[in-house]
Order: sequence, then structure tokens, then C-alpha cells
Amino acid sequence: MAVQAPVVNYDHLVVNLSSFAGGLPNTGVDALPAINAALQAIGNNGPATIQLEPGTYYLSGTPNLAAGYNLGVYLQGAGQNATFFRALPGFSAQYFMSFGPASKVSDLTIDTTGARLRRTNMSGNAGRPVTPGGMSVVAESGGTKS
Repeated sequence: MAVQAPVVNYDHLVVNLSSFAGGLPNTGVDALPAINAALQAIGNNGPATIQLEPGTYYLSGTPNLAAGYNLGVYLQGAGQNATFFRALPGFSAQYFMSFGPASKVSDLTIDTTGARLRRTNMSGNAGRPVTPGGMSVVAESGGTKS
């Protein structure tokens, strides 16, 4: 007998990262405060989707994609060749991204060039390999990270 994971409806709550200070792409500004503000706005109302516009978002530290009573957060880019995450100079952390239960990410490219990582994957079960100074293309819909 096969056990199937429950289907998560991430459309319950949708927020656009550009609605938060620092959440616009291509500015060279740290997007981590905008991601944290979006997660605070979601609060315990998950599961939820954080939508990203096309462009490049820069991170100074590791976002922890957990909110909504750990019911799931979906970080949705505009496409693998359209939305990018890159490390700001001085980025040093254990992981480039951290995921809570039932969280997922898709339709974006993660570029860890310049990041000092102590682990070579993203946290969460079934972590996808991301080597320091490497790239991980997350293009498939439903790229679950839990």
C-alpha cells in the first residue's frame, strides 16, 4: 500500500514580494528583510505563496521559509531564466536557503557564487545539492523541499 502525501493548496494566501520594502528585483538591495516581512504577513495563515517578479534578488543571509503553522510556504519565481537569487558580498551561512515542513520552491535559479557555505545543500529533507559557488536551477512546478 502506497502512502501519498497530502495535497497542499498554496493558493490559500498569495503575497507578492514586491509589496514589501526591499522586495523589488534588480536593485542590489538585500531581499532578506522583504522575505522576512512577507513571512510575518503570512503569520499563521498558511499555506501561502510568495510570488517573485522576474529579475535578480540578493541575499545577505539565509531565509527560513517556514510560516503558517508549518503548513507550507511556496516561493514561486517567474521562471528558471527569469528569476534569480544571488549572494551579496560577505554571505556566510550554513545553508543558502532553509525550508520548513511542506515548503517548496520553483521556477527560479539559485546562484551561490561568492557565498561561503558550510553545507552543500539547502536545508530540509531531500535537500537539493548546491555547491559553494555553484548554481541550482529549480524549474519544475512542485519542487517540494520537505
